[in-house]
Amino acid sequence: MREKKFMLQKVLLSFAAAFLLLLSMSLTVKAAAPGKVTGLKQTGARDSSISVSWNAVLGADNYALWMSEDGKNWGDKPIEANTYGPSETVSGLTPGHTYYVKVCAYTGYGWNYPGSTENGEFSDVLEVTTATTNIENLKVTEATVNSISVSWSKVEGASYYEVSYRESGSDTYSSAKTTTNTVYKVSNLKADTDYSIKVMPVRKSSVGYAAAYNYASLASYQCNTMIAGSAHKNLSLDTWVGNSKEVTLKWTTNKSTFPSGYQIQVCNAKKKVLKTYTTKSSLTNIKISNSKIKNKAFQFRVRSYQVIDNKNSYGTWSSYKVVVPTCKVTAAKKSNSSVKLSWNKVSGAASYTIYYSSSYKGKLKKLATVKGNRYTWKKLKKGKDYYVYVKANNVKVGNKKYSSTTAENQKIYEFWIGYSKAYNNVYTRYN
Repeated sequence: MREKKFMLQKVLLSFAAAFLLLLSMSLTVKAAAPGKVTGLKQTGARDSSISVSWNAVLGADNYALWMSEDGKNWGDKPIEANTYGPSETVSGLTPGHTYYVKVCAYTGYGWNYPGSTENGEFSDVLEVTTATTNIENLKVTEATVNSISVSWSKVEGASYYEVSYRESGSDTYSSAKTTTNTVYKVSNLKADTDYSIKVMPVRKSSVGYAAAYNYASLASYQCNTMIAGSAHKNLSLDTWVGNSKEVTLKWTTNKSTFPSGYQIQVCNAKKKVLKTYTTKSSLTNIKISNSKIKNKAFQFRVRSYQVIDNKNSYGTWSSYKVVVPTCKVTAAKKSNSSVKLSWNKVSGAASYTIYYSSSYKGKLKKLATVKGNRYTWKKLKKGKDYYVYVKANNVKVGNKKYSSTTAENQKIYEFWIGYSKAYNNVYTRYN
């Protein structure tokens, strides 16, 4: 009996030992540290924060994120100690600044002291960066018919800048172009068109993450391309005769924006520049005085400009307008029924054609074509009004020949035969 009782006790002790062993093993498995964190990467950045993520670790109850300024000194405790999921955002950081992070998984729901067996192995150290502060002093510095140049102040910590643009009325920006300079020319634009331009500073980490958050932009009313020369049309004369050095030039411009003013280039028949004039308004006419155009054919062209950053940005030149003067006519009495007409010579003219009318607004009819600058008009009526207009013919300009250019306000020369002389008057008739 005693032997059976002893055997029973032995069996019970064996069961107890086995139970305690199993319990001990169970507790040991539960307390085992999680594995090493892998896949740590930067996923976001603002000027005062960074975001990172990593691969989840089997058996981890929590994660601790450590941050360092130099990747060597980590401090006594993590910056974030209760990160339940495999991602975290750290705020309150310096703009345009590099930091280093590492993560470890642990068991339990409160950070364990360093060296605890419940802490997993740290991830590899990752360099991260915040985005920079914003662009300042963004402005347009120059423009042409197909480009706009901008500049801005250097942003501390920026690795490079992204520049993009969109045409007025569009919702889509172009693909961003990058530059390490603080100036950039946006090219291949349309003439006389408004654009919005955006510049974003980017800070790139050594592992390739590009942190970009802030940007500055110029609205479409602030930047536009210049007017192309083809938009300047209808170049014409207001009033001019060949023996005068004063003439008023006119043109029209198809434009969506009003320029600061225009440049008018006056050239001789061979396109040698005689003088360039500049207006300080968007009015499309100018009165000039130049002795080098008196009795001579000349050419002129026009371009617009805009004052940008305290200097002129110019559009392209229009085509040339060839101008040949008409003649100032004087009548001298020869008899009671005839007058001698005379006029100034136009340089290069092969002949002259005389037109006349018997009324101020009457249609001009051809009277005669002569080679010289005099003509005797016979069979006239004493005391009757006559109106004459003389054009120069075949004036060579370049490879072509031109006749006098009719001005919008055309000079008509009136005369009549009096008892002792022919009386002369000048009228201006609008064409």
